[in-house]
Amino acid sequence: MNKNFTLIKILFFSISIFLIVGCSTPKKHLMIDTYPKMYEESPLVILTLPPINDSSDAEAKELVATAITKPLAEKGYYVISSEIMNEIFKNEGLYDSETINDNSLNQFKKFFGVNAILYTRIIHWEKVFYGINGFILISLEYTLKSAETGEVLWTYKTSKKHETSSGGKKSSLISTVISAGVDTAMSDHLPVLQQLNRDIFKNMPAGTYNKMFGKDQKFEITPGKVLLKPKDKD
Repeated sequence: MNKNFTLIKILFFSISIFLIVGCSTPKKHLMIDTYPKMYEESPLVILTLPPINDSSDAEAKELVATAITKPLAEKGYYVISSEIMNEIFKNEGLYDSETINDNSLNQFKKFFGVNAILYTRIIHWEKVFYGINGFILISLEYTLKSAETGEVLWTYKTSKKHETSSGGKKSSLISTVISAGVDTAMSDHLPVLQQLNRDIFKNMPAGTYNKMFGKDQKFEITPGKVLLKPKDKD
């Protein structure tokens, strides 16, 4: 009787350990499972709209708009930037991306031959100092919609936080940009923005002009995480 009871306890313990280990194994987020519509439609031409700026910094919108084209093109897509389309948008009374609804997206396909529309939202654009140190925090959200159906093909949002100084000296990342001739009020944000875009577009299926087109379906994506907005320290 005691022997049978001991075996039952061992069996119960083994099953418990198996269930705990099984439940604790993180779920893999594969490209094909997360963004199936990207592979179904395989957009070729993407139009980027002017960013929606939820931050308090008016200059953030222009810098973010100029930084989208390169990483998106490197990902294998033909990009029509919002800068090129600015005059057309103004003539049509489209000053803000918020005014463009899903029902009008097929008009972009009809007149400009685009397959998808990229919305950008600036969530955080912050620079915080405390003593001789500080940090920059940028949070972005990208949403790619089909110009045919208005459905979301791909979306991703995350943050990038970077220390701007240590011991009274600027970090080497930011110093490099400044020494290269980028001497503006936005120079500190530029390298952080560029790195953030690289992180984001790693999690986007490759386009037709990229050698990984159609080969990245089983690639695992890194779930994005938006950090809380920082507060100035006394």
